This record gives sequence, structure tokens and C-alpha cells, in this order.
Amino acid sequence: MLSTLLLVVAAGLLAVEPPATAQALMFERGRVFVPVWVNGVGPYPFLLDTAAPYVALDAPIAEALELPEAGEPEQLGGFSARPVRVLVLDVAGSPTIDCEAYAADLSPMEALYGFRVAGILGLPGLPKRFRLDCSAREISAFPSEMGPEWLEIPFTTDPDGIMRVTVTLEGHYVREAVLDTAFAGTLSITEALLEKWGLLSEDTPRLRAMERGDAPADAQIRLGECAIGPVKVRNPLCALSDTGAVRIGMRLLSRFELALDRNAEMLYVRPLVALPWRDPPLYGTGVTPVERVHGFWSLVVAEDSPARMAGLVSGDLLVSVDGSDMAQQPFDAVQRALAGSPGEFLDIGVLRQGAVAVYRVAVEEML
Repeated sequence: MLSTLLLVVAAGLLAVEPPATAQALMFERGRVFVPVWVNGVGPYPFLLDTAAPYVALDAPIAEALELPEAGEPEQLGGFSARPVRVLVLDVAGSPTIDCEAYAADLSPMEALYGFRVAGILGLPGLPKRFRLDCSAREISAFPSEMGPEWLEIPFTTDPDGIMRVTVTLEGHYVREAVLDTAFAGTLSITEALLEKWGLLSEDTPRLRAMERGDAPADAQIRLGECAIGPVKVRNPLCALSDTGAVRIGMRLLSRFELALDRNAEMLYVRPLVALPWRDPPLYGTGVTPVERVHGFWSLVVAEDSPARMAGLVSGDLLVSVDGSDMAQQPFDAVQRALAGSPGEFLDIGVLRQGAVAVYRVAVEEML
């Protein structure tokens, strides 16, 4: 009886506010944010996370929508969360009825992205079949027809819904990798595994960020080649991790139009670049904005980089680039300002211990 009632109410909500089939995406920090309707209200920007076995909503939104609680509070991905019930969660015209979700305080994510994140769209709310067009920046229904330009990449599905594809490194080493749209890089592999395969040593060139307090330093290297089904990548960037699964991220996936069929366990990709794709060089000064502090972006500085040699340190707050004010600027605008071109110099103004200083920094190939 209760299930029938839920279906009737859900049908009414869909009739009140039917979203269009194709919806515009936002890209921030190399990650995708999709518009989501919750019980007919929206759109809300949700981080698309194909490696998350849950759906989370920012607590104030859950309270405003008066979502009923569905269990005791628990820990969820570093957040304290309470289970709630969503009658209809709609993404690109594909509704999930009676969706289990969590209400959590997602305000810490605002420092990372520069805006209040409304939710995390994990596997329970993800449509079974959908299309993600990174060129047109839209999410829509699964295409009715696909020509020969579409390539097939089969995947397997874990009991919790996590999708894994087969990755081959250097034509020899094979591993299952998680499709992770919340990972902005190309590849992520543990140092132990790369050392076991003989692909990482003390002499391997790497780009490493300076440590910030107790936070571990992030590092990346270049590999020779990797293949995911029929897709080959030359010189892929590989993030080094201490633990965890091998991951495929948006730096690679965004080079394709994607059509995901979870029922058939098939990822269809239409290349937006020539194949084999060569992962382009990283040019820059060696500084990366990581989080916003009182309106300014806090910087991480890479070891042995032009920025480090010029005197910048991790934790500096970005004030200006070539005289342009960077306060309150969104991440992408700051990233573009810091990009520059090889051979150029940027005048980077930072706030450190209450004083502002400007450093002239060369733009070079980093890795």
C-alpha cells in the first residue's frame, strides 16, 4: 500500500516539474556538475561521482524540502550524514523513484569549488543509461542511434555498483580500474604497484607538490602508454597514491562523448580527439589553487618549480596575476590567469603573514 502511494505521489511530482531531456553541465576543477531535480524542485548542481555508492544532499536543501528521515545518522565519505528518502530524483529526464539518499553538511566543499555544492550524485541516483557530451557540455538521454565512430569499452560492476574497466599499461601489465568522474586526472595508481611492475623508481621524473602541514605531498609521473579497450593513450599522466584502486578520471574521459549503458555493462565513447591520444604536457609556473580562504585562493607549490625557485611557498594566498585582482574569482578564471604560455613570465602577487609581495615567475613545461 505504501509503495503504491509513493508511486502515485512521485508521478504527481513528475507531472508538476518535468525537466528538459538535455541539461547543461558545469565543469569546475576538471570535474562535472550536473543539474538535478529533487521532488520536482531544482535544478541543483550535484557533483557527478561514478565511484560513490551513495547520493548526498546538502543538509539545508534536505531541510527546506522537508525530506523524511529514513534511519540513524552515520559516517559517509568523511561527512556525518543522516539517511533521507527522496520520492523522485531526476537527472536528464530519467527519474529514480523512491531514492535512498543522505543529508550532510557539504559546506566544506565550497572552499574547494568556490560555490555551495548542492549534492553528490552517486550510483543510486545515476540513470541506468545516459549520454555525457563533454564538448557540448550537456547530459541527456542515451542516444537512439550510434554510428561506427563510437567505440565499445566493456566494464564489470561490483556488488555496490562500482564500474571497472580493464586497463593495460605498457602493453603488458593488466589491472581493473574504477571509472571515477570525481577524479580530475588521467590515471591514479599506487606507488607500490608501479614499483612492483618496474615502472617507478627513485630516478623517475615526477611533479611533486610541497607538503602543507600534515597533508601528504601529491605527486604525478608520466607513463609510456596505457590502453582501455580500443582506446590507446600515449604518455598518460599518472597520479601516485598510497592506497586504493586504480582509477580512470576526467582528464581522459572528457576527451570523448560518452554513452553509458549500465544494464549492458558497456561504455560507448566517441573520440573528440585524434587517437591514439597523447596526454599533453603540463605547462605552468608550478602553483595550483586548492581552496578558498576568506575570498582568496590558497596555493600549493610544486617542488623544484619556477614558482618555488622564485620564492612562493605552499599556503600563500593568491592576490593578483599580472596586476589583475584574483579575490573572489572562480577557480577556472584563476587557473586560466595562472596558465600562461611557455617562455612567458607572470607577476604573481600573494598574501603571506599579513604582507603582500609580488614574484616574477617563469612559465615552463612541468612534466
